[in-house]
Amino acid sequence: MSYNIRSLTSDHEAEAMVAADSFDPIVYRLQRMVTAGRGMVLAVRECTYLGRPPVLYGGLRLSTESYGGGFRHQANNSRVSCHIVLTNGGDRYDDVQAFGFYTDIFQYSGNETEAGAWKQYQEHEAEHSDHFKRRRDMTHVAFVGGLAGWKWQSTDRVVITEWNGDGVATERTLGFEPGEGSWS
Repeated sequence: MSYNIRSLTSDHEAEAMVAADSFDPIVYRLQRMVTAGRGMVLAVRECTYLGRPPVLYGGLRLSTESYGGGFRHQANNSRVSCHIVLTNGGDRYDDVQAFGFYTDIFQYSGNETEAGAWKQYQEHEAEHSDHFKRRRDMTHVAFVGGLAGWKWQSTDRVVITEWNGDGVATERTLGFEPGEGSWS
């Protein structure tokens, strides 16, 4: 695991905890990946402790018709958020999918710094019968690919795992279609 935010700007495979000090590098890399014009597939696993298979949504692209061009991010003193709208071009309910995160960063949230968020992540478990020993109110982001100047690869992906206040995780994996090109 990385406690060094610079790994987000230099390592092909990197992971980070969302916090006030890691927000900008995470958003920059996410934006580079979803605005590159590649097709995407999204796998969503809600309530990961149940062991259910993910729900897949294919044929997705950034919804440039959406507010903010489909990619919005915001940071203030209490919360950071990144909202990405993906669409398969249809007009049914399931044709538009959200990808991204929001994380509280207020004082004593545990997410004021990435080091503090990693500490909280390691001291708690993803699943535990004791509510107070579960990971809560935190977001983990893992990247494969997306570095400027690197060629696209079929393994490029972003995995966002969010734990809510009850310690229940939702995992969203965004994969990219193969193609010729490089991350700009």
